[in-house]
Amino acid sequence: MKFCCFCLIILVGGAVFSQNSALINDIRKLQVSGDTLCFDGSFESEISWRRSKKTAVDNNMFFTALTSYTLLSLKPFLTTTTIVIDSLVEEAASSFQYYQNRNGGDTYNFYPVRPENPFPNVPVLANRKSARLPDDLDCSSFAYMVMNPSEEKKKALKVKMEAQSVNYGFYGMIAPIQK
Repeated sequence: MKFCCFCLIILVGGAVFSQNSALINDIRKLQVSGDTLCFDGSFESEISWRRSKKTAVDNNMFFTALTSYTLLSLKPFLTTTTIVIDSLVEEAASSFQYYQNRNGGDTYNFYPVRPENPFPNVPVLANRKSARLPDDLDCSSFAYMVMNPSEEKKKALKVKMEAQSVNYGFYGMIAPIQK
């Protein structure tokens, strides 16, 4: 259901919203509130295993940031739901703090670092220090596009991204800073 709503936003675009705000209200209902695994304001995603065809809730920043950015991108085509979208995005952005760099940097991780919880529903990897991921360029980029930080912070992220593209060949991971 969640994925269907998200696809509908992308495929149909602004035409649906100008006639009916029901879909935006459905998206609002999908926003997490009072959950034990996912943070308030975030959007749940799912992790699946092909062989067993099982799925589980996955608590990651990417889906929330992508959904927020998509809603913001559609805002110019909407008339009656812009206040609701602003509220949705503001609540989603409040969950980003849990994914911010574990050392206080300005980049973001795919999985929460406060508390550290990589792969929360993958028993083999859950809560193992060896499963920790480096910060993610995609998550950081979407967070910046949603939160619109200062030009200084944007430039600093750009420099970091350029440096990492040389080191990692656009794999999207930000290596830990060596001290």
